Amino acid sequence: VDKEVVTATLRLPTKTGLFDRLAGLSGNTIDARSVVRAYCNLTAQQRAQPEGDFAAQVRRAFAFGKSSTSPARNGAALIALAMLVTDERAGYLAGVQPEQTRSCRIDPPTVTLHGRADLSKHWALSAALAVTQGTQVASAVGEWKELADSLPAHSSFALGTPSGFSFVDLAADRAGYRAATAAMSPLTRNATAKRLAEATADELLPQSLLDQPDGMTDGEFNRRFGGLDADRYKAAVHRIDRILAMEW
Repeated sequence: VDKEVVTATLRLPTKTGLFDRLAGLSGNTIDARSVVRAYCNLTAQQRAQPEGDFAAQVRRAFAFGKSSTSPARNGAALIALAMLVTDERAGYLAGVQPEQTRSCRIDPPTVTLHGRADLSKHWALSAALAVTQGTQVASAVGEWKELADSLPAHSSFALGTPSGFSFVDLAADRAGYRAATAAMSPLTRNATAKRLAEATADELLPQSLLDQPDGMTDGEFNRRFGGLDADRYKAAVHRIDRILAMEW
């Protein structure tokens, strides 16, 4: 407890099923070896033909999507994608250990979505979180990250050099986990894998969402939107979701 801020850390056992139920998981298990194969395939292609377009990397990850697929295979592809464009440690979400990828790892290349590297990272990591931890966790992490980015640089809760609260980043988060949800659903997994195998940047994140408020300080965010529980904020998120619903 510090002034008007209360912070709590909740530690839950990982093997009792409790966390899975809280996170809203559907019971899908992603095999670490499948993730390693998918990641090594992406790094091999990147070595052979460097690619800086996120949509092209998504198409590489889902090249199998036009044939047979499964939630586990789709999930492995999304986690491997996050490992490539954000950090290899994203593989921890599926239990991948560093020694499993030592022979094929590469430093994360600069990969952009609509010309921004941060958007590809938001999309990919949010998708990986949704696959392994559930959409509620993916959504909460995305909002927390934006709140942290809106704080002054001297705040103990700020992450690195704060870039401000961004509804564009939030839109990329929500686009990633909506695509992941569709990829993991038994009803839509095949169609989603096929779409991702042919995805364009606008399909991954509609261009119209780039016009959302971006780079707001904590004070500006609260003045304009009133906080995460305010109706103004919920309405702004609903507008994003309405646009994304046309794609996912």
